[in-house]
Amino acid sequence: MSKQMDSAERSRVAIKKWCEWLEHNRGRSPRTVTKYHQYLTMLSQWLESEQECTLLDATLEHLELYVGFEAHRRGIRPRSRQPLVSCLRGFYRWAAGQARAIESNPAAALPQPSIGKSLPRVMSLHSAEKIIMAPDLGTFVGIRDAAIMSVMLGCGMRVGGVSGINEWDLEWARPKDEALEELTIRTREKGGRERLVPAPHETALLLRAYLGHPDLAAIDRSIPNGNAVLFVAMTTGGSCKDHEHYGERRRLSPRAIHRIVQKYAKQVGVPMEQAHPHAMRHLYGTELEEGDTGLFQIQALMGHANTNSTKQYVHLASRKLREAALKNSPITKIYTPVSDLAKAMRDKEHT
Repeated sequence: MSKQMDSAERSRVAIKKWCEWLEHNRGRSPRTVTKYHQYLTMLSQWLESEQECTLLDATLEHLELYVGFEAHRRGIRPRSRQPLVSCLRGFYRWAAGQARAIESNPAAALPQPSIGKSLPRVMSLHSAEKIIMAPDLGTFVGIRDAAIMSVMLGCGMRVGGVSGINEWDLEWARPKDEALEELTIRTREKGGRERLVPAPHETALLLRAYLGHPDLAAIDRSIPNGNAVLFVAMTTGGSCKDHEHYGERRRLSPRAIHRIVQKYAKQVGVPMEQAHPHAMRHLYGTELEEGDTGLFQIQALMGHANTNSTKQYVHLASRKLREAALKNSPITKIYTPVSDLAKAMRDKEHT
């Protein structure tokens, strides 16, 4: 029994050390580290209670049973099991390598669950136009919301990146002989990666209107380094008291931004499957592809770690594909019973 307890304690220490290694040596975000800690703790508890072994004694058969049957029993879908499997692979690779806590890696051959590849939901241009026109620009909240959505539509940022923008992340410039300012926005998104995104003039104008509003000047947005939170919350949340509602605590959260998008979507009748910030990001990627933007340019603009994520927008570029099909399909180059009608319809479309 004491040996079992010793092994269980060693497993808990290993989890703690690996999570610290992930954060400090690999630069993983605190959110990812917390999630991985939870995964390993749950697995450890299941192994000890159901399999009478510990995390450091687990075999490939134990791990396959947990990520397969047990995960299914708990209602975890295959797509949601992918980060779990990645966590286990990483932990056991570290335990068998750097930590030398086990002799061999039981997760080396642990397969990822097989899932079908699904294309992301995309907001249509018509829906984007309706939703960006919905806020009341006669109010401070309306201007703030329009500015937020203009950043997502105009720059394709993830919602976490939009939430995390500070005022110093807005880089304004006026090129010689140009009437309009140019704006570039610095954002930090997945894994703390930083990138610069050029903003359209529409986004720049709405941000100027927001920054120049007198209601914003009355809000304390300052943070310790002298910078200022960009997008502010108007109500306190959770345990935050009114007198504490300043600085970092004034920052609008990703969840709040999601609710803002949903509010205007309902207001103007945009379908709920399009009513989320990521649908705006996918529209941005799709329009880049529609406009013949190069693959590596799209990758840089959207902050993808590799081109595999970027390639999905090739599949989403329906207008481009349709134009190519109409121009090059063999049936358009021969005479058919409806060729005259089809030509008349095309001529009418272009008049």
